Amino acid sequence: MVIKAEQVRHGNERPATGAKHALDLAHLQQPARVRQVLEAARKVVDRPIPHQYGPRRAGDPPVLIASNDRARELLDWQPARGSLDEMIGSAWRLLEASQKE
Repeated sequence: MVIKAEQVRHGNERPATGAKHALDLAHLQQPARVRQVLEAARKVVDRPIPHQYGPRRAGDPPVLIASNDRARELLDWQPARGSLDEMIGSAWRLLEASQKE
C-alpha cells in the first residue's frame, strides 16, 4: 500500500511546497512470499485465485522489503492491522463496498 502524503504530523504541518513522499503503509512482522500473499488472498475471498508459477524474469529482485517507518515518522501514525489476512481483508471489503455504490 503506497500513498503520496502532502500533510505530516496530524495535518498541522506541511512539507515544502510541492514536496511529496511515497510511503509504505503495510506492516508485517516478517517478509511475506508471493505464495503466502496468494494463499492469504484466497482465504479472504473464499474462492480459488487463478495464477501461474514461472521462472524469475531477468531483472526481478530476489527479495522485496518494505518498511512503514517513514510513514510512522512523518505522519505520527501507527498501523491498525498487523497480519496479512487483516490487510487483504480490509482492502477486499473496501473494494466490495465501492462496487456496490
